[in-house]
Amino acid sequence: MKKNKTSMYVLLPIVLGIWGFIGWKIYAGLQGNEAEHIAALPHTPGTGNEHVPDTFQLAANYRDPFLGKSNIPSAHVAGGSGNSKPSQLPKQANLPVAKNWPEVIYGGMIRKKEGLPFALLNVGGQDHLVKAGEQAGEVQVLVIYRDSIQVSRGKEKRFFRK
Repeated sequence: MKKNKTSMYVLLPIVLGIWGFIGWKIYAGLQGNEAEHIAALPHTPGTGNEHVPDTFQLAANYRDPFLGKSNIPSAHVAGGSGNSKPSQLPKQANLPVAKNWPEVIYGGMIRKKEGLPFALLNVGGQDHLVKAGEQAGEVQVLVIYRDSIQVSRGKEKRFFRK
């Protein structure tokens, strides 16, 4: 019992000191000092208060992590010998322009007990019920699968999934 009284007498002043310090900080923060406020000086041009933007230059002479060599540009690269021909871009070949396909939506497959399966197709907003080899709008149905369909338009073939 005597041990608890001595620890209480030691800890009580410490706790009161901590709470007093916290209370003093709160009180000082709420009061505010008017003496600390400094009046802003008016800005007059030409007095040296102009804002100069920061300027810097990147030093990109670090080593290449993949090649393991230092990437330091040489002075001879910029000059050139004068004998080189100006670089020409390769001519683009005249590729045939592919016509836009109509929107094709595969709805699924219908299979009867005997015969070829039917496919539900929506081509360009129109619904079609077709067999393999038939024409549906602008496309011809080649092969019908359970989850996809192969159609052709001219010489181009495409697969469409459900």
